[in-house]
Amino acid sequence: SRIALLIGLDSGRQPRPLTDTERACVDLTEQFVLDVTGVTDAQVAAVVDHLGADGAMEFVYALLAVEQRLRMQAMWTRLGVEVAS
Repeated sequence: SRIALLIGLDSGRQPRPLTDTERACVDLTEQFVLDVTGVTDAQVAAVVDHLGADGAMEFVYALLAVEQRLRMQAMWTRLGVEVAS
């Protein structure tokens, strides 16, 4: 996943062309992971345009959960602790 790559984990997935919806979500994801305080209204609006307000809210909730899990995995990996996937 893009989050895994951003925090230094190898996702093992090959990139492919993105749909407009995926691009809007990836743009928000990248900013969210790199600096959540830098997420712009335009980035959120683009996701809302594609997913609707409820869908955007659910996307951000899921994004937070996935990011936290991957950051914990990265921490344990750097400490040399084997983590079950």
